[in-house]
Amino acid sequence: MKTSIFAAVALTTAALTLAACEANEPDKLNPGIAQSARPSESARPSPVPGGADRTSVCAAYDKAQGEAEAKLIVVVPKLAEALGDPSKAGPALTELKAVMASFDASLSAQANLAQDADLKAAIQADVFVLRKAGGDIVAAGNDVEKALAALQTDEFKAVGEKVKAICAK
Repeated sequence: MKTSIFAAVALTTAALTLAACEANEPDKLNPGIAQSARPSESARPSPVPGGADRTSVCAAYDKAQGEAEAKLIVVVPKLAEALGDPSKAGPALTELKAVMASFDASLSAQANLAQDADLKAAIQADVFVLRKAGGDIVAAGNDVEKALAALQTDEFKAVGEKVKAICAK
């Protein structure tokens, strides 16, 4: 499985935000991004009857992640550009919301298909974080800085890590 999409996006977002802040408002520069804390392991749930096997779900998760990453790599620079030109915020944020909704839908579908209970729980946890970030992006309105902050939380950056570990078994 690829390096976490969200780690890559967070790094790209941080770099672009840094560049935009330095060019426009150096006094608002945020300090570095902390690494995410790992949640404690819970008891292993029993397998879910029916559904798709681990290999199939992991492959589909990886595909969804790759598609979202490709879209985010296009959207994040537009968001950084909108930091300096607020007239570009609306279209860039609309595009970001669409990417998040599409990735949420893809992961939700895989969670519903996952026969492996641990994998299902890990994907559902990722969906929960995506929905929280999506809600924060919506709540940001046209404030690009707040929307970018939703992509820089420890929880958001950790999306995919547990799935990646399960799929590597």
